[in-house]
Amino acid sequence: MMMVQEYISQLEDATLNLVSRINEVDYEELLAFAEQREELVERIIPLKESFADQDRNRLKDLSKYDTMILDRMDYFKKEASQWLLNRGTIKDQRSAYNSNYTPDSMFFDRKN
Repeated sequence: MMMVQEYISQLEDATLNLVSRINEVDYEELLAFAEQREELVERIIPLKESFADQDRNRLKDLSKYDTMILDRMDYFKKEASQWLLNRGTIKDQRSAYNSNYTPDSMFFDRKN
């Protein structure tokens, strides 16, 4: 029973620490948190039969931060997607300008 409470306390500490600085954390710190959280949850799940009502309530209270954490993850996902899109556009432009053209060909440059 004491182990469950210790794991839940560790999960609370990690979650509250992250949430208190949610707009400052980078993707690497968010990844480390997700891995730590997964490890703690994997330790807690087999012990769920020994949960007291207080333990269930503590875990339920932590779930209110999920949306905030997922929003931050989504922010990094969109940022990475935009970076890849920009990189692809730059690559296409570079290959268009660096292509070998035959002397009789025409090249049209258009502005986006």
